[in-house]
Amino acid sequence: MTTNLEIGHSAEADRLAFVIDAEGYFEAFMDAVSRARRSVLILGWEVDSGIRLRRGDSEETDGPTLADFLSTALDQNPDLDIHILCWDWSMIYALEREPWPRQKMGRDTHNRLHFVLDGKHPIGASHHEKVVVIDDTVAFIGGIDLGRRRWDTRGHDPKDPRLVSPSGNRYRPFHDVQAVVSGPAARALGDRVRKRWQRATGEALDPPGSSDHDPWPKDFKPEVRDVPLRLVITDAAENRFETEAWHRAALECAEHTIYLENQYLTSQAVGSVLEARIRRTPAPEIVIVTSKESEGWLEQASMDAQRANILANLRAADPGAKLAVWWPDTGHGDSPTVHTKLSVVDDRFAYLGSANLSNRSM
Repeated sequence: MTTNLEIGHSAEADRLAFVIDAEGYFEAFMDAVSRARRSVLILGWEVDSGIRLRRGDSEETDGPTLADFLSTALDQNPDLDIHILCWDWSMIYALEREPWPRQKMGRDTHNRLHFVLDGKHPIGASHHEKVVVIDDTVAFIGGIDLGRRRWDTRGHDPKDPRLVSPSGNRYRPFHDVQAVVSGPAARALGDRVRKRWQRATGEALDPPGSSDHDPWPKDFKPEVRDVPLRLVITDAAENRFETEAWHRAALECAEHTIYLENQYLTSQAVGSVLEARIRRTPAPEIVIVTSKESEGWLEQASMDAQRANILANLRAADPGAKLAVWWPDTGHGDSPTVHTKLSVVDDRFAYLGSANLSNRSM
């Protein structure tokens, strides 16, 4: 079966690699930013100045905080500017966010570190993109914020003493995936961040000039080269709902396998497409990996309940037992938070980004 997946903006990546979990991502981030020449652009749902980007066995062996690391990068390079655009979060998250972020990531840090909280969204919307762009040459995109409860190793050990937020609170293991790209895809992501910045602040940022330097993280070998990508966007202010359109098209065309690794499965649109596809003969094998349960009573009462309804409908539509739903087990009776937003269809199409399979993200 063929389908039209020419949704969104086309941009080739001359290199693409996947970075699993935040320990590896934060190291790659530090390596790339330390070699930036003109520009670092950051979009985030959460950005916390106090997170330790590298964590040792004690405070003495820990790496710098995010604020200290960025300040050092700016001190060492007088031609560098760093722009950070972070969601001006809802008060429901007030106890989970760093207090006085404008001061800690702005006035107290460095005069070339430009930090803005973005609240210019339609009612009910949020700023959810997680993107870092270095000199329009290399970019990171995926589900991992530079946030307080993101760092974890691939071992996901619930007893790891390093799973502690800057405020001293422990958190459960956390699994996610980030991609790093270079070439035209990085430039397209730079354009996206600059567009978001201008909408939030009214200031137009100039793209950095062309350069032959390469800030690709040195320890990451590309999985693929010269791969066609498409930048798909959900932006209610622009009436763009490309993430849902992409998933509808990809899931409908699946012939053999659908693999979904996602924090949530509560999107009615995605649930309906999966149910219709599983009823059609021959049905593809569908594998879903998600968290055992959401964090906090509010998400458990809302998101987990909606997921249970969608899964019940899928199981009722699945007489051939083509559906498998899994959650990770550390072997200690604990289950990590699955924060990934990864979709793979027939080993032909893949999506990785910041969108949950939820009504809000769609």
